[in-house]
Amino acid sequence: TIGFVHDLTISEKHICIFVPPYEADGNDLLESTVSTSPLGMRFRWDNSKRTRVVVLKRSDLSIVADVTTDEPLSLYHIINAVDLEDDGLVEIQVAALNEDREQLEDVF
Repeated sequence: TIGFVHDLTISEKHICIFVPPYEADGNDLLESTVSTSPLGMRFRWDNSKRTRVVVLKRSDLSIVADVTTDEPLSLYHIINAVDLEDDGLVEIQVAALNEDREQLEDVF
């Protein structure tokens, strides 16, 4: 499966990437390149999975954190990231959906 990454954020020292459980089969995506079916309609939300958050160090792109959220997090835009002191923590502001993901998909 292929995950849908819509947005990321960059602080002074880090790159923060969110990978929600919104996935598609690679063959389905390939089929979209030769059909009139919208690419986004190939993705499906998997509520049994969690959102993955990967934090990279900007200086060398090494992974400094690779964690999952307690609950699946549906988001489209990450607002900001700020490095907190020199302890390696990053504060991330996210515009997250507080409703059921399927309700959002009905709008599209």
